[in-house]
Amino acid sequence: ILDKIQLHFETTQRARNTRQEEGFLAQTNTIKNLEDYLTNRLKSNPSNKVKAISAAIVGAGPSLDTSLPVLKSIQDHVTIIAVDSSLPILADAGILPDATVSIDAEKPASQCVPKNIETGILFLSSKSPDDWKSIPSKRYYLSGNSLTEDWLEKQGYCKTTIKCTQNCGITAVNIALELGLSNVYLFGMDNAIDEDGSGHASNVNLDISRGSKHNPKGKH
Repeated sequence: ILDKIQLHFETTQRARNTRQEEGFLAQTNTIKNLEDYLTNRLKSNPSNKVKAISAAIVGAGPSLDTSLPVLKSIQDHVTIIAVDSSLPILADAGILPDATVSIDAEKPASQCVPKNIETGILFLSSKSPDDWKSIPSKRYYLSGNSLTEDWLEKQGYCKTTIKCTQNCGITAVNIALELGLSNVYLFGMDNAIDEDGSGHASNVNLDISRGSKHNPKGKH
């Protein structure tokens, strides 16, 4: 019981810290994305667009550096769903994702998407920076815990079945499960710290990574 209470407290505190840090930016982005969110919410299951029934979820944790060769060897046999921070690493390795997830207010496409990579289908949140709309890919918005979205729901604009949950990585896993991808393989999703104290793989832009601002103590 105490473990569950502690987890609830930690989750609540993390959510409050996030709101305090990005509140104004998130609401600004939401207003800019409002029309696009209403038009491009994920209303139907895009499972017919996946190329394989197995999924590789690619995070930006330190283990990605060592597991990248394995991912490259199976890339033609899995549906690759990448978090935004992993795109530069995938680009360097010549790996193209089938989908990209970006749900954070402080991660603009201009600082996440290398020029030499295609993102595949985009899964965004209403608070994602509006320059993601300039990426020439099909995009879907996922609903989350937002007062604006709560108000819109009361006006008849239903929330999506797949939700933005905690972070890009966990949201990507939920997307894979909702799409019915039977086998899910995790790359760079270790949520760990390497020997130098970094919680990220190499070539990750820490200036836009929330993980660089919060102490990852206790993660393993």
